[in-house]
Amino acid sequence: MLSFISLFVALGRLSNTQEYWNWIGNCAQCGRVKTGIQGLFCSNFASSRGCWTACNSVWCGECYTPPTEITFYHYQPTDETGFCWLPDKDEQRHKCARDGDHLLTPFQCDLCVFRTLMGRNPTPQDGLLSACICQVNLDALWGREATTVQANQRSIGQVLRMWNRLRVPPNLPALGPHPLHDTFRYGIAIAMILKSTDKGRYAPYQQFETIRKLRSGFTNTYMSSLVGSTNFHTVGGGTLPSTTSVSVPPTPYGLSDSQRVASVEWARKSVRTPPFPPQSS
Repeated sequence: MLSFISLFVALGRLSNTQEYWNWIGNCAQCGRVKTGIQGLFCSNFASSRGCWTACNSVWCGECYTPPTEITFYHYQPTDETGFCWLPDKDEQRHKCARDGDHLLTPFQCDLCVFRTLMGRNPTPQDGLLSACICQVNLDALWGREATTVQANQRSIGQVLRMWNRLRVPPNLPALGPHPLHDTFRYGIAIAMILKSTDKGRYAPYQQFETIRKLRSGFTNTYMSSLVGSTNFHTVGGGTLPSTTSVSVPPTPYGLSDSQRVASVEWARKSVRTPPFPPQSS
């Protein structure tokens, strides 16, 4: 029986690498078999990149959990007595991913991100970096509510079923593979969340208004660089109105590099309210 399942999974991995709805893999944590619109699949699941073979990384949503090597702080609402009144449906917030997250938020596994940043595989000495990568991924995924993730996953499943009834070949866009350079600016996001663990003036952690200055510094330096200045566009030749968007070289999914640098802010603002009371992940 096990050999049959292994063959079945292997055949799923050998199918068209872009047809993620046909992907089949085993959860890296518990070993359960997951299909392409279930679980949490890395966008590079079935694709080789550079000198590396396909990562084949997939998890059950509840199996992709925060790192244990370092503690990050999350906001939780409390009353005047300090009692946490987090609703039951939010008990797992930031404690794990959700099935179908990869269908709503671009997701690369920790190994693929590490290879992109470092150009090699991780070693036991790289635990802190791997932990930060995992936390950045979870922050990004939790930029969307669980109900939104579930509704989107259900909709994609319905679309595929309708196409199957009509015998129409699915034409959903590919999730990957992503190039071997940091198009999502994981580097600055990692620096920001690591700085958040430093002791602050009034708390044992850094506030968002402090750590966001790293992002501002990165963006300013980018705009003064050759590629940034070459692609800098102004409107009217003068001071830009506050509502005007300044664009830099476009990246996948229609976002500019400077907008991608702000992804950590979007994720944190959507699920955390500074100041962040200390609460272990």
